[in-house]
Amino acid sequence: MANYGWSSPIALYDKDGNGYVILCDSTGNMYMVDGVSGELYDTINLGKMRLPQQPLIIQSWLEQRDKKYMVLP
Repeated sequence: MANYGWSSPIALYDKDGNGYVILCDSTGNMYMVDGVSGELYDTINLGKMRLPQQPLIIQSWLEQRDKKYMVLP
């Protein structure tokens, strides 16, 4: 990551036991990487949002709150 991580990363596992890590940085980028190799799978930019809170997994949904506590589905 080019910018510092503001929140703690989280680990996810699929039904086959493969692990993934979700990381957020201080400029609104969210990254999904392989939990073993660290290979980058996907990146999404959430605009000018700051992401100090840890992402949440609720059932099959990934949510992230911005600094103003807006929930993002």
